[in-house]
Amino acid sequence: MGVLESIFNVNGAPKHEIVFVYDGRFVEESVYALPALHGREANGDPLRATWRALEAFDENHRLAPEGLRVLLSSTQ
Repeated sequence: MGVLESIFNVNGAPKHEIVFVYDGRFVEESVYALPALHGREANGDPLRATWRALEAFDENHRLAPEGLRVLLSSTQ
């Protein structure tokens, strides 16, 4: 779908990443009915992801990285 560059800070330390965004689907469709998905961040911290409509994101509910909302909106 696209590539985004993300420059940000974590605990005061500058970070940089290149994000490759792909369109994909779960083979097991029952995943879409789950209220949340649980996993781990790269550092081992727990991660909880929930399904949200693109319209749910605004200045108070940020979608990261910057530019992802525009990229996703352009493909709908």
